[in-house]
Amino acid sequence: MKRIFAIVGVIILLALYLVSFISAIFNKPYASGLFMASIFCTIVIPILMYGFLIVYRYVHRDEKTSVSLKDLKRQNKEYEKQDFQKEDSRENKDRKDLDK
Repeated sequence: MKRIFAIVGVIILLALYLVSFISAIFNKPYASGLFMASIFCTIVIPILMYGFLIVYRYVHRDEKTSVSLKDLKRQNKEYEKQDFQKEDSRENKDRKDLDK
C-alpha cells in the first residue's frame, strides 16, 4: 500500500514540475504561478499522503497487515515440527515395509 502511494505521489510531483518547466520554456505569463504551485505541492502532497496512510491504518487496524518476527519464528517452529513428524512417519512406514 505504501509503495502505491509513493508511486502516485512521485508521478503527480513529476507532472507538476514538467508542466512548470514547459510553461517556463515557452515563456507563458502563468509560468511563475505554476512554479509556485509546484513548490507548494512538493510540501503538501507528501503530508496529505502521510495523513491518508495514518487514516488507512486507523480504519483497518483490526486486520493484521504485517507479520511480526515472533509470529514468523513460531510458524517456522510449527513447520519444522510438522516436517519432522512427516519424516518420522515415512521412516516408520519404510521400516514396517522392510520387516514384512
